Amino acid sequence: MLVFLRAFVLVLICFLVFAPVLHLTFHEIKQVAVGVLIDTSSSMQISEGEKTRGDIARELLRTDAVEALRRRFRLLPYLFAENTQLVQALDTDSLVFDGTATDIAQALKMIQEAERDAYLGGILLFSDGAYNSGEDPLSVGDHLGCPVYAIAIGETKPKPDVLISRLLTHEITYVDNRVPVEVSLKGPEFAGRRVSVRLLKEKEVIDRSVVTIPSDGLEMSVRLHYTAEQPGFQKMSVDVDRLEGEITFANNLREFYVRVLKSKLNVLLVADAPNPDLAFLKRLLLADESIFLMTRTQRQEAVFYEGAFPSPSEWSSIDIVILLGLPSQATDPVIWDRLTAILQTQKKPFLFVTTKRTDLQKIQTIDGLLPFHRLQKSLETSIIPRLTAEGRIHPVMRIDDRWEVNVSLWNRLPPLFSNWISTGAKPGCQVLALGVSQGGALSAQHTEMPFILSRHVGDEKSVAVLGYGLYRWDLLMWGTGGTHDVIKGFVSNTVRWLVTREEEKPVRLSTNKTIYRSGEEVFLTVQVYDEMYRPVTSAQVTARIQAPSGPSTLRLTDAGEGRYVTTARLYESGAYQVEAEAVVQGRSVGRDSVELSISSFNPEFLDTKANPRLLERLATLTAGRSGPPDSLTSIVDSMRFPEQTVHTSREIELAHLPGMLIIIVILLCLEWFIRKRRGMV
Repeated sequence: MLVFLRAFVLVLICFLVFAPVLHLTFHEIKQVAVGVLIDTSSSMQISEGEKTRGDIARELLRTDAVEALRRRFRLLPYLFAENTQLVQALDTDSLVFDGTATDIAQALKMIQEAERDAYLGGILLFSDGAYNSGEDPLSVGDHLGCPVYAIAIGETKPKPDVLISRLLTHEITYVDNRVPVEVSLKGPEFAGRRVSVRLLKEKEVIDRSVVTIPSDGLEMSVRLHYTAEQPGFQKMSVDVDRLEGEITFANNLREFYVRVLKSKLNVLLVADAPNPDLAFLKRLLLADESIFLMTRTQRQEAVFYEGAFPSPSEWSSIDIVILLGLPSQATDPVIWDRLTAILQTQKKPFLFVTTKRTDLQKIQTIDGLLPFHRLQKSLETSIIPRLTAEGRIHPVMRIDDRWEVNVSLWNRLPPLFSNWISTGAKPGCQVLALGVSQGGALSAQHTEMPFILSRHVGDEKSVAVLGYGLYRWDLLMWGTGGTHDVIKGFVSNTVRWLVTREEEKPVRLSTNKTIYRSGEEVFLTVQVYDEMYRPVTSAQVTARIQAPSGPSTLRLTDAGEGRYVTTARLYESGAYQVEAEAVVQGRSVGRDSVELSISSFNPEFLDTKANPRLLERLATLTAGRSGPPDSLTSIVDSMRFPEQTVHTSREIELAHLPGMLIIIVILLCLEWFIRKRRGMV
């Protein structure tokens, strides 16, 4: 017995010396999950015969086919419209079809992300396919990773309806301005009927027109007018007669808000000489009804083509200055000294545009007001603009509210010219766009250079364009099927950003607009400064949005240089107040607030036809199936997913197990106890 114990302990110790490893392998069959996406947007209220699309969806969800699917797989029900949400239990009686937009792509991406760790076999989609928000669902389906089985609810035949399909007007105007409102109408199944189109302020009709509805599928326009009387936000609306037999009256009325300002902006444009950019800018600014333009083009020394240079008494009424090619060698020193003194003492905001003739030496007198470091002269090269990360969110560069569209618009512009090189923006200033060299004299290290820059320090503002040939963004765009929307929007945005005065406060909140459509993306930007007016980069910034129905809170993201940004989609119409607060190390730095308005706009009823073709293409793209409601049973029966086995392994180092040492100690104690009982110790 003793020999056996001693031998066993010795063998066990030798075994552990070689550090044996135990390999364990586990096999688990994962349960298949099926996502169920249910469209709860307002278009599901549209009638298809005696039932609405929503009623049809409810009936389908109560069928034996769905119950059989529940027994075979783990169902994950999601409701989607403008947003997507997971529901714990699918209660068909509680479904409410009142969403203000349909974003199928967001729903697909959300279920893919939320069930990343599950075995998502497929997605069963109940919808009319009439998406009107977010990305193209096909672009998401291309890399979804699971098949989509779509039940297309609704017909493709146009419904009898009179609707306001588009409304165009000025979002900002001035007191006593006569403002046009362009209204576009459609009337499927009502061709030849006469209807009255009315423009209302609150509930008072201020203009009307009687029109004849065009043939099915065609759109007609009517122009109404109103005169702005008082400054502030004004709620307006356009409505059209309701006709018996319409599928819905929800699209017969369109509300919108107008911001009325007290007076026009006085802009002084000073140029060193006649040139194409001057002619273009004059034409662009004169076409803007909100601007009163004064132009002074240098002829020789202190003589200008348009008349005498503004007197000191006239400067008090000037809101913004545009320097085109000034200063140049030909600029009269007295005139330049007067301009410099006014810019510095009265802190007039200005737009600085270089030309070939810009004088480097004279620029130094306003160096403290410019957003760039000292310029270096180079040979002329062609450059194309590319928005920076800062430029994508800056209101000056925002032509379209969708950032990807905005970037695309800037990328399509033809090249301009520059013979200037700057090392970059000064502290606290921003590079909004880079100029990418298209060849020429720029050396390799200057293939990209600052092109459009902005400065906002205290109550001083300036924007600089280090290039010339701006007229090309108008003239050459028409030749390629484009428009001058970018340069027109850039000049308009620049003027309005420069002229907007802000108090010297540590927290500044701004939005890219003040009037939005329901569901349109709102960009919030907060700038935070310390007591020395230096950017604060470690703040916790929140925005409290007070909507007509109640408040909500957003957390802003640090974008660097003391700027914090976020976006939100607001759907409820009415007036909003947004208040931002910055907190540093538990201490509130300050608050700021802005007002904005959301006009009611429901894209769900702009096109009442279903879109089964989209659902069919989505199903084909993802190797799924689609069909009308009566094909639900066959589609569910075809949902077969292979088993997914998860293999997991585990390695156990036996030498490191505490139990091994305990066993050895117990065996040695037993061996000693036996020897003692036998009198061997």
